[in-house]
Amino acid sequence: GTGFFVALLCPGGKQLRTPVLSLRGMKTESLFPRRLPSKLLPGRRYVVLGRYSDGTAEAYAELSGIRSHRKAHTLSPITLEEGSRSTDHLPGLWAGNKVSSIERWVRRKGFSPASRDKILGLARTYGILTKRTALLAK
Repeated sequence: GTGFFVALLCPGGKQLRTPVLSLRGMKTESLFPRRLPSKLLPGRRYVVLGRYSDGTAEAYAELSGIRSHRKAHTLSPITLEEGSRSTDHLPGLWAGNKVSSIERWVRRKGFSPASRDKILGLARTYGILTKRTALLAK
């Protein structure tokens, strides 16, 4: 199936340096954040939001990095509840992050009709407000 997911990452008891996230059991696009911080602190939770296709019931997140000068990794299952009430909020969150990503690109590279069209399309499709789409609100 296809849909949106959220992965909750808990790095464990000690700091995890140079973390790498691998998502298995699904094809993904537009993950937010795009990059994890260079150090994941113990006791904190890190959230990754994304869009998937071709997901399976055995999807999981593998978080690897260096802990106490040794390679370390953890596996966390990802529940893909397509069309579930518990995931109804994910499309809007994903679209808001996607718009923010486009707006950061616009600040660096300059505004273009293509970026405007992408923002308008996301706002219409997912019913979100942005700086450029406030007049589309119902």
